[in-house]
Amino acid sequence: MAFFASLRPAYQTAMLSNSYTGARQRDQALYGFEDMTDMIIYSHEVGLLKPDPRIYALTCARLEVEPAEMIFLDDYEPNVIAARVSGIHGILFQNTAQAIADIQACLLACER
Repeated sequence: MAFFASLRPAYQTAMLSNSYTGARQRDQALYGFEDMTDMIIYSHEVGLLKPDPRIYALTCARLEVEPAEMIFLDDYEPNVIAARVSGIHGILFQNTAQAIADIQACLLACER
């Protein structure tokens, strides 16, 4: 989470979670996610679940970015594939070192 938090303020960060009622309060109490990200979208609050393409479009709209400007990291391949189909840079999480390396590579490539 330190790497994720370190991306701010240079980049907007957000979390997109398939969730249940009470998840926001639980996650904040346990992990303090709202303190380390610009936005959290909980599926139960918006009535959509990953990998529905509409939840990726909603996330882009709320962040006011184009899909090509977003990096999406998830440990569930169908969610990553759906993000890619939506035009988002999708990264499949396998381990922390790999995820950080892939995000850094994507950021460098996108800046060119």
